[in-house]
Amino acid sequence: MKSTFTLLFLLLAVSFQQTSAQVALIDQTINTVGTAVASQHFESSNSTYDCMATDDFTVPTGNQWHLDSIVARGHYVVPIGQPLPGSGIIVHIYEDGGGYPDSLIYSDTNLMNVDLNFDGSLVARFSSPVVLDPGHYWVGISARKDAGTSGTQWEWFNSTTNSGDTAHWQNPGNGFGLGCLTYQKISSCLANPHPGMSFSIYGCPIAPPEIIGLASSATVCTNDPISLAVSSSVNSPIWSWNTGQGGDSISINMTGQYIVSCKDSLTDCISRDTIDVFAIESPMVSISGATVCDGDTLELSVQTCA
Repeated sequence: MKSTFTLLFLLLAVSFQQTSAQVALIDQTINTVGTAVASQHFESSNSTYDCMATDDFTVPTGNQWHLDSIVARGHYVVPIGQPLPGSGIIVHIYEDGGGYPDSLIYSDTNLMNVDLNFDGSLVARFSSPVVLDPGHYWVGISARKDAGTSGTQWEWFNSTTNSGDTAHWQNPGNGFGLGCLTYQKISSCLANPHPGMSFSIYGCPIAPPEIIGLASSATVCTNDPISLAVSSSVNSPIWSWNTGQGGDSISINMTGQYIVSCKDSLTDCISRDTIDVFAIESPMVSISGATVCDGDTLELSVQTCA
């Protein structure tokens, strides 16, 4: 297992994934440097190497932020050969304890791959907003990735800037043998010269717009389109659908997942909602000849697609 954390790497120009939100609470990615810190949750056989780096951020006075996504820039390394890219992510948010991460107030684990470009940039998107009052906080990020036979390790890039306090690191199982069982400054624990980590947090300084009127699923006949209509809690919404259409309603008659986005034109905050539509083929009706006597009744029945 790789145990050196301050190796210098050439930071190449690469394209990173974009988040869904429009407003950045903090962005330290613009000052990313080539040094990096191990921050990973391994398989059980390598659990003593589980480690996490953290950095601080501030929610400014007067605003209650609704966080929807976090980006952490890093890369993959192996002792020999080629690394295997792709990773899940673990996100922790802590209260500040006076210059160090203290009480854990939020935790989220996504076992699915969150590195869609396989470039080491991990993106955590929360299923519901994480609401934080004004104050001083810390965010911890670890890749959820097995080392496997290749020994692949994800390392979180450093940043030359931070929000006030030096980034911290811990390895509770002491697999790396550095004695940092609880959070310690990376400057003392890893002899890392940089004060911060490369990450950005996105969300809205107010509650994002509410989308009203969209069910979770619907059934439609292929010859009888239905209208998907929505409204919003904001006065000036900008609507867009994953079909490429705009406006607060669309007409559909095909199976698929339809996603609508509502952007508050005053704050640039965005909400999304999804409906799964199932289309049923319209029935073919055919009546063959039949003989009926006067006074008798003939029952005709048709099965519809509803």
